[in-house]
Amino acid sequence: MKYILTITTLCFFLSLSQAWSLPICKGSPLTYKEGDALPAIPISGWDNCEGIFIWENHSKYYGEWKGGNISGQGKLIFENGDRYEGEWKDNMIYGQGVFTTADGEKQIGEWKNGELVKGKTYAVGEYNPIKKKNTADFDKGLNAYNKGDYENALKEWQPLAEQGYAIAQFKLGWMFANGQGVFGEDINVAAREDNELAAHWYKLSAEQGYASAQYNLGIMYESFSNNGLRQDKQKAFNLYLLAAEQGHLSAQYRTGYAYQTGLGGIKKDDKKAFKWYLLAAKKGLFSAEYEMGRIYKYGWGVNIDYEKSLKWYRVAANNKGDTILSHFANPIEAAKNSVLEVEEMINKKNAVANRKDNLSDFYFSYIFVKNCNDLNAFYYVDEGNLQTAKKSIKNIENDYKRKNKNIDTDVEWNKATKKWKKDFESMFSMMKSMDTHSGEIEGMCKLYLLMLNGVGNSLDKGTIEKDF
Repeated sequence: MKYILTITTLCFFLSLSQAWSLPICKGSPLTYKEGDALPAIPISGWDNCEGIFIWENHSKYYGEWKGGNISGQGKLIFENGDRYEGEWKDNMIYGQGVFTTADGEKQIGEWKNGELVKGKTYAVGEYNPIKKKNTADFDKGLNAYNKGDYENALKEWQPLAEQGYAIAQFKLGWMFANGQGVFGEDINVAAREDNELAAHWYKLSAEQGYASAQYNLGIMYESFSNNGLRQDKQKAFNLYLLAAEQGHLSAQYRTGYAYQTGLGGIKKDDKKAFKWYLLAAKKGLFSAEYEMGRIYKYGWGVNIDYEKSLKWYRVAANNKGDTILSHFANPIEAAKNSVLEVEEMINKKNAVANRKDNLSDFYFSYIFVKNCNDLNAFYYVDEGNLQTAKKSIKNIENDYKRKNKNIDTDVEWNKATKKWKKDFESMFSMMKSMDTHSGEIEGMCKLYLLMLNGVGNSLDKGTIEKDF
């Protein structure tokens, strides 16, 4: 059997088996989108670096590049579920590596030009590098750890970790990261040594694809601490993505956050953030459930939908398990407050939407929001939200015109303008001159914006993502 790298036949997966010291390739992750000109291999500028390339069918490669070609260490998955991990040369499997079929058969050994030239084929379930005795030793270590006997846990797990047992390597990393089993008179020095050892064992485990190690190592790369690693947020993102694709819930949440905020310089993408948050939320991760409520509330990558926002906030408020949103002193209470807030928004929206011949009220909402933006005092009324509000008021205006052909939009606009000048213009002028604002006005800006966009988006016939 011969395996050659071509754009049309291979689906690539992510790997950590390459050298950790290489820099990230410029522009990585590089994405080919349908309709774009197909990027050529070799890729200009990708030399002696680690890079992710993503094709239009979501195929991925993550690993070493030399001279613009896939060369060095890398890992991939074919469309049918087969995968290869090992050495590459000029876009071909070449060197030591492991090819695993979708059903579990393995070919291990030396490869040249995509063919196994020296090695062995193992039937499904035949290959097990960790002997049963070692598995029993791991269980002994686990029993000791659960009893708080860290010394004996370390004694059982360290030999297994040194033999390459990924879960034992992760456990050692966890112990050293938490100061379990390492002691010293200088507590600061001991802590630093623990973190460096933790990073060492996490790396070894992560290189074998162990999701929890990938996630924890990502946290280490993202943070700026004394763990012996240089802070590298893009490497952190790569690790989160690896773990997320294996179903690690916290990694899925963190990957969503990375796409939402542009962590490590990656391109912000609300749609991809939505995808990863939703995967974690559906499996009960509080942080992701809460974030889904915010996504539908503010319309990040989706149409504003108060009903769906309310559903997710209610799910989060009833979560009896994970509540890792550390910036909340009381996460469940925060979710419950959000439920009440969105319920009020739905009531306000329905009250406005059910009125007859009141286009001026919507015009007034838009004028209010625009002045909030001009005041530049409210983080949720930014230029992006204002553009959405412009689209919303146009949708609402067109809807009124369809339902009432005699409506005079100029008259309605003048009504809204007079109300604004009478009730709020002088107040906003004063706040602008003093560079200040009030909590009450802040709340009104927020409410008018969400109400306006909620109604306007409900008239937009675009696709709304399905989750419930």
